[in-house]
Amino acid sequence: SRVPRVPAMLEWLHTARTSMVMDTTKAKTQLGWRPLHSSAETLDALASGA
Repeated sequence: SRVPRVPAMLEWLHTARTSMVMDTTKAKTQLGWRPLHSSAETLDALASGA
């Protein structure tokens, strides 16, 4: 099927220019969530284009 082209919202452009820091404490403490990959593993995969 064909996906329609949707213009990007200007509000999202800042994500390419700024760092994002997210706190996962609430998900860990209240839901018992644990990440599958560390920050270092994720950054390495991103840098290698995986």
